[in-house]
Amino acid sequence: MNKLNIFVTHVLLLSLFATHSVQSRTINTTLRRSVFNKLVSVKATSAGGLYENCLKLDITNNSPDTLLMTVDPAMIFQPDDTNYQDLVTMGTETVPIVPKETAKMSVFAYCGKSYARCPARNMNYTLARRVDSVLVKTMKHMKEQQVSTSLGQTAVWHFTNRHCLNTVYDHNNPRASEELVQFIAKERHSKVPDIFTEYETSVKPGMPVMVADGKATTYVVVKWKHANAPKHMIVTVLKENGDVYKRIYGNDQIDKEGHTVLVAFNSVNDIKGVYYVELKGDDGKVWDKQKVIVGYDPCNMM
Repeated sequence: MNKLNIFVTHVLLLSLFATHSVQSRTINTTLRRSVFNKLVSVKATSAGGLYENCLKLDITNNSPDTLLMTVDPAMIFQPDDTNYQDLVTMGTETVPIVPKETAKMSVFAYCGKSYARCPARNMNYTLARRVDSVLVKTMKHMKEQQVSTSLGQTAVWHFTNRHCLNTVYDHNNPRASEELVQFIAKERHSKVPDIFTEYETSVKPGMPVMVADGKATTYVVVKWKHANAPKHMIVTVLKENGDVYKRIYGNDQIDKEGHTVLVAFNSVNDIKGVYYVELKGDDGKVWDKQKVIVGYDPCNMM
């Protein structure tokens, strides 16, 4: 073999090796970064429902590399019909996509517009933006702490729809609610509430997520420790004039943090107005007394 043939052979081998190396490269990336750099194209549709795996993504890899794609937290997808809710990703789902191929993903997302309608299946969505960095941190925190879906939804609305912090609550998970509210309050340098409000919601396709004129339930959290309290404690709700409205019996939760009693008021059964929730021991001492306003904007109770 002459020198020219040897040279050409070496060039061809190097070319093949380089091509193989480029084609076999795998890049770790995120969906947001890949869209921004035009490495992928995305088709997004709804799977139906208010939250959980309600967003479907078809992601086409337009690059020469294999992409190990991770969905970012707090990315907002908007529907073609803006009467329907935005969808906000929880994030962390990962999928490999080889060049020129399309991967299908089912993505966990929350409702991003509480006043809009719940989407049906196969509605078209477009990636719009990512909201503030505190929601990104909160999404990651909720994932790590395995926060319930219903509690996580109220937290998302706090950011996307400016719902007051005292609406971030799930009465079935009072301890987790308290911890999540403390996390958000610390990140946003805001006051931690001790009175909370839950709104009635609907998951019916085509209907508003937040039920118009629906029931609102306000919860007053009453807590005391085992060691420093009398054996018998009484929780009483007083009217503004001091008359007894109702007494609370037998619904306290007991754990390592002590006793917790949730005193509930709702906009259907309880008369609009001012009440006081009183914690009194069998020794006659008043250990705690909280004012609650029923039937008004919960932001007024912050």
